[in-house]
Amino acid sequence: KQMEGEPWFHLAALAIDKDDLDAFRQIRRDMLGHFGSGRFPTPSAYTAFLCAAMPAEPSELDSGLQLAERVVAQEFKIGRPGNDSISTSGMIGQTSHDLSVVSCAWCEYRKGQFAKAIETLEEVRSSEAYLRSIAIRGEEAIHLCGDLAFVVSQHQLGEKSAALEALSLARQTMSKWDENYPGTVKRESDGRWPIWMIAKALLREAEALIGESQGAW
Repeated sequence: KQMEGEPWFHLAALAIDKDDLDAFRQIRRDMLGHFGSGRFPTPSAYTAFLCAAMPAEPSELDSGLQLAERVVAQEFKIGRPGNDSISTSGMIGQTSHDLSVVSCAWCEYRKGQFAKAIETLEEVRSSEAYLRSIAIRGEEAIHLCGDLAFVVSQHQLGEKSAALEALSLARQTMSKWDENYPGTVKRESDGRWPIWMIAKALLREAEALIGESQGAW
């Protein structure tokens, strides 16, 4: 059950990459139907992220935010006796947690709660687990998506200089990945490639909002 959501998530990322928004929205609806109960952290985290990654209906945003918040709360139960329904490995649990925090922030942003989105990200950025995930597991794709939530939220709050500076750093991170994984086959050797694909779309959205587009990635 834990990994059942992965093929759906991959298809959704490919749909975004091909700018097939109708297909993406259908996959998002299907995942909400299958994994909306929030029983398993990994597919719940994927589903929540899809609700946050692209503009969604208010009900889908609400569902995504609820799923993400549930996964974040479940992090503290993972691996404990009596919690078989949400048991998972520590690595999957931390990845699901990080992705869900980012989903919370993007959902809050899309609901117009810009200050809340920044608060959500700042809280997790101060945690030891977040710092370990950067240093040990190198979850750059997830952190980039979080950085972009900062960019758009800061811009909406009138912090234009800070938003531009953060956008420049986000571009550097994306460019580095493009250099390291220049071809489709090679990119798929990075297990986080679907998140990178979605990060590209979020970067384009941030650039369009700020008016700093550098063209197609």
